[in-house]
Amino acid sequence: MPSGLTISCINFKVPTIGLAATADNVTPAGNQQWLIDAAAAKKSKNFLALWQRTPSSYTKFSGATPVTPAGINGTGHCNTTVDQHLAIADLL
Repeated sequence: MPSGLTISCINFKVPTIGLAATADNVTPAGNQQWLIDAAAAKKSKNFLALWQRTPSSYTKFSGATPVTPAGINGTGHCNTTVDQHLAIADLL
């Protein structure tokens, strides 16, 4: 985490949902885990961690197409559909 950002400065006074992909190439899963640890240290019940998992299987590489098509949940960054966003908002 950035210098000076500690668990003591994190506040969970309002319901908070953390969304992370296990194979995110932009934001490492460790960022989500850091928030989970911070919420646990403060015994907060206002934090919900959601993980987008990778598919259980992938397409076979043929040289003509990507191994994993773009937009697959759990891979890449922010691959959440509109319906998934609304379902997450309903959790609040």
